[in-house]
Amino acid sequence: MDSNLIPESDVQAAGRRFSRLGGAVAAMCLITLGGQILFGWLAKTYAPHLLETDWFNWVLTQAPMYLVAFPVFCIIALPMPKSTPGESSLNAGRWFTFLCISIAIAYTGSAIGNSVMETINTITGRKNVNIVSDTLLNSDFLASFIVAVLLAPVFEELIFRKIIIDRTRAYGEKTAILLSALIFALFHGNLYQYFYAFGIGLVFGYVNLKTGRVIYTFLLNMTMNLVNGIVPSWIMKNIDLGRLQEVLENLSDSATEEQLKELLAAISPMVPYLIALFVYGLLTMGAVAAGIALLVINRKKISLAEPEIRLPRERAVSTIFLNVGMIAMVAVCTAMFALNLFLG
Repeated sequence: MDSNLIPESDVQAAGRRFSRLGGAVAAMCLITLGGQILFGWLAKTYAPHLLETDWFNWVLTQAPMYLVAFPVFCIIALPMPKSTPGESSLNAGRWFTFLCISIAIAYTGSAIGNSVMETINTITGRKNVNIVSDTLLNSDFLASFIVAVLLAPVFEELIFRKIIIDRTRAYGEKTAILLSALIFALFHGNLYQYFYAFGIGLVFGYVNLKTGRVIYTFLLNMTMNLVNGIVPSWIMKNIDLGRLQEVLENLSDSATEEQLKELLAAISPMVPYLIALFVYGLLTMGAVAAGIALLVINRKKISLAEPEIRLPRERAVSTIFLNVGMIAMVAVCTAMFALNLFLG
């Protein structure tokens, strides 16, 4: 469509809307990061013993987000005009289909993220770790479950699938899905999770638009965090890989009876968890294979509504991204990536 047929006032209004949204996300990121730094400094200065507890570390990382940053984001973003999709139900079979597709995309994204970070670590000579996986592996189970499975999905779905999508849907469901997934990925602040988050952000966004109900994506998010984070971390906590490797290295080709007894004594407490790890691996591979197959089978069923307000094609990208708010958002998120990359 010729841009001359689009009122300039509509284009400018769209730019202001995207700028406000980007500014809201930038403010949320800055407040979260600033709060974590401030509370971390206060704890280190006046109560360093708190930093040794799992519960406090979860509070330190999450409280600034949930108690301060999220309300500020809502104050900025909620007054914006919104366009909500019609509501429809999602039966168990369809929900499970989206879950399998999400698992397949998540594992593909994780593999890409890990490969990228391994390459960066090799080039820079640094040893950056996946801080989320490391935290889950070394944290209290109950604390991890409450934050990762119950709290995080609620806030993530409200922000990225409800508030952001509703306030960008007028410019096309494709735009809303892509933008919400991109912001969701950037908000994670590290390359380990970036590709993973972008991929499942696309799936969750699509589900939200097709059903108009955030409860379905909340359940998907909750299940994904449980299956991909909490369960494998709990299993691995109960497998002493260091001890197992030590015993195997000491095992000679012609093992003595004493060595075999030592190996058996080391393995015995881990057997249930080794079996659980094996079963978990099989189920995961099955879900990934099923997800890929279901995505291929259902790809032609994907449909997205046309924009209510159609931006000029040649100005769409610049209208969405080349404004103060979005530039600020990208700058803040880039800084978060840099901090995790060089200080992590």
